[in-house]
Amino acid sequence: MVVELYLWAGFLWDTSGANLEGIPRGYEMDKKGAGGSINDSTTIPPKLLRYYEKRVQYQTLNPVWDQMLLLRNIILYGSPEDIKSSPPTVVIEAMDKDSFGKEEYMGRGISKPNVKLVDERLRENEENSRLEWIEMFNAGEYAGEVLSAFELVELKDEREDLSFPEDRTRKGEFYHIPACIRPPLAHYRLQVLFWGLRCYGKANLKLDSISLITVEIGGTIVKSSSKDKGDRNFTSSFSTAELELPVDLNFCPPITIQVWEKRSFGRLLLVGSHIVNSIKHVIKTEDIESVWPTPITKGIVPRQETVESNEERPNEDAEETMKPLLESHEPKIRNGSIVLSKSEIPRLEAGIGPLDDTSRMAFDQVTDSKTSPVSLAVPVTPLQTPTYKILARVYIVRGLSLPPKDRSGRSDPYVVVSVGRRTARGTDSRKHAKFGRRVSGDRSQYVHQDLNPIFGRCYEVEASLPRDDAITVSVWDWDLGGHDDLIGTTEIDIENRFFTKCRATCGISSSYETFGYNAWRDPENPTTILKNLCEHYQIPTPTYKKNEIKIGESCFYCDYASAPEKRTQQKETLALAVLKQWEKVSTQEGKSGLALVPEHIETRSLFHPKKGSIVQGKLEMWIDMFRMPNRIEDKESEEHLLGPPVDISPRKPRAYELRVVIWNTASIELHDTNVFNEKSSDIYVKGWLYGQDIDGQTTDVHYRSLTGEGNFNWRFIFPLLYLQPEKCLVSPQEDNPAGKAIKFVQLLINDGQESGKKIPCRLNFQVWDEDRFTADDFIGALSLDLTNCPVGAKTAKACDAMLLENKRQKVDMFKVGRLKGWWPVVKSEIIEDKNKKKVNNLILTGKIEAEIQMLTESEAQKRPVGRGREGPEALPEPK
Repeated sequence: MVVELYLWAGFLWDTSGANLEGIPRGYEMDKKGAGGSINDSTTIPPKLLRYYEKRVQYQTLNPVWDQMLLLRNIILYGSPEDIKSSPPTVVIEAMDKDSFGKEEYMGRGISKPNVKLVDERLRENEENSRLEWIEMFNAGEYAGEVLSAFELVELKDEREDLSFPEDRTRKGEFYHIPACIRPPLAHYRLQVLFWGLRCYGKANLKLDSISLITVEIGGTIVKSSSKDKGDRNFTSSFSTAELELPVDLNFCPPITIQVWEKRSFGRLLLVGSHIVNSIKHVIKTEDIESVWPTPITKGIVPRQETVESNEERPNEDAEETMKPLLESHEPKIRNGSIVLSKSEIPRLEAGIGPLDDTSRMAFDQVTDSKTSPVSLAVPVTPLQTPTYKILARVYIVRGLSLPPKDRSGRSDPYVVVSVGRRTARGTDSRKHAKFGRRVSGDRSQYVHQDLNPIFGRCYEVEASLPRDDAITVSVWDWDLGGHDDLIGTTEIDIENRFFTKCRATCGISSSYETFGYNAWRDPENPTTILKNLCEHYQIPTPTYKKNEIKIGESCFYCDYASAPEKRTQQKETLALAVLKQWEKVSTQEGKSGLALVPEHIETRSLFHPKKGSIVQGKLEMWIDMFRMPNRIEDKESEEHLLGPPVDISPRKPRAYELRVVIWNTASIELHDTNVFNEKSSDIYVKGWLYGQDIDGQTTDVHYRSLTGEGNFNWRFIFPLLYLQPEKCLVSPQEDNPAGKAIKFVQLLINDGQESGKKIPCRLNFQVWDEDRFTADDFIGALSLDLTNCPVGAKTAKACDAMLLENKRQKVDMFKVGRLKGWWPVVKSEIIEDKNKKKVNNLILTGKIEAEIQMLTESEAQKRPVGRGREGPEALPEPK
């Protein structure tokens, strides 16, 4: 700490009689700046004189010095009143002392001292200085805080010396902070429950290692037991220590949490750290019944079991996260407690993941500060870890943009859901039986040759907290021979979802329905959920009226339909209206509640362990979690308790048969010229639904048409699969495994159409002119949307190209069933408009008379017909 700077101009012999008699005592001279004695006339003056008394605190981020520094005989120029009104600036610098090398600069802070004049010191009611936190900065960045107080005391004369009690230690002499300034301390007992690590990354390219956690507060350090490799939880979770903390929580030192890795030869490598700067805002005065976090969901009381150190756990990935949750006991007469409840903590500095509620600290305070810390008035019970049995229903809707894994440029994806942070290899359901209900998935339920598959399945798995903290959803590619290929995985942290106050176990629906596809899924009704929330936040129970619900001083209104069936659900609907705006409800502490998680579909990215952060497609899904009782007799009892899962299987298309009769053509464009110089055409018609190479059909040829008229009497038959909600066709799909294998081999050879692919519901016609020695000439085309089909003209004369415009009358063939008329055949041609811009123009090249009939599969079987002019119900030959 630099107090005053003295400057010399040149050597000392230039100023006769100059010495250091006027400089205050207690300095240390920079030896590098002086060649010999300071009184030697040939000696260069020192560069710097420092006044300090250093007391080094080793291996800590929160040092506690409890030391008073004295700088004696400081001479200030000016009147006492001016010095009191404008005191000098005190500069504080923090240095890091290393065993080897120079001291490293850490930060600097600036403060103003409290000036005490002689008259003020002699008064009986002298005001004592108060400690305050001074922020320190290094290159403009925050570098910590120092709790200190500075006093500038005026002396009567140079001979006056202030007396202070001294404590002699091995490190030298120092003064403790006077009792009038030091905050009163109280004895505490620190209890720490280390649960485990979550989302743990690798340090220095080493992924799996033995980890250790230290918790430091006020110079007291508590260490956890070593966590074995591949294990997410600690074997021995309870630790305790005695310490002293200020009664005024504003002076409490911060809590430092550090994660270490044990290396060879006893070395410890720091992976990450986090500092809880203030614990005041997380303190609640209440009696502690349980030191463990309890979820808001109160469907079933959890089992209270202690996690034993010899518990067998599966060898899973070491990606873990440290989650601290603080709790404390407050100073009260005989018994009392302070609870440091859950706090939002950001990510660790070294990037090992978010801190959350996994370790819990409790402070037990002695009622009398004079009592020995060992004899506590508050009985301390060991912290126990309860076990929660969870049933998770994972709904997988579909996959998006999956990478191809087969040589055909596609994949055969299927889903496997497993409990824990490990990827379960896809296998059949019989091999999954050894895992119980911890793995769900069947490789036989793959989607054939699709990069955007629709799964539409619900997977049920059981988990036990805190043993299982995550659910892993993996997508595999089915292979006919060899091992299946992993496409990607995603991990869902069910631990955070279960303990969060936002109630993320089961999303809040937008409406309350007792039946149907939108039926209420949660085992607890809205009224029960609202009651549990009011009990959790200690809010008065809700009062229900006709269209109003009152919670404390807050009122909520809702309008309802006048239908009788709605009136019976009025109370549940009122409670649901409050749950959807729970953030507007004021708690007992005056704070607003947290918004509850609504029902929604998550879009989660897939990642491959060997491909880093490159996204391997996405999954649309959601998850519902339920607390289960200790024992459930059978599956029926479980569904009676929780309700059946939601059926999200893909809609099955309905089978139809489309029958099209091509009767005649008229005004067909003529392309050929005979020996008599007459125009003619050999006309035939093509038709298809799925594609020309899949279900394309052709009429016979009407030769030598001189007027563009053609007579066919030809029947097309198209079997189809129609998906009514989406108004599209679905390509046929082989149901048996043999058919899938044959289709798979065909796709390797020929790039055919995918099974189950959705295509537009359009009936396509083309009119052609047949040539024997050259390629056939294209005349025109007609495309009809079967769900929005224009009504044909009654005569050929009334048929024109305007018939295909949107303003004309259109019908749905799946509703009307039968339609007959004339439709135009057009051809696209590029022409130039008045502005010489190229535009697409439709030219009428002919007309076609057809009869379209749509039948269901059962109707088609009752009334069979033949293709072309074949029987049954054969069509007559054209005249």
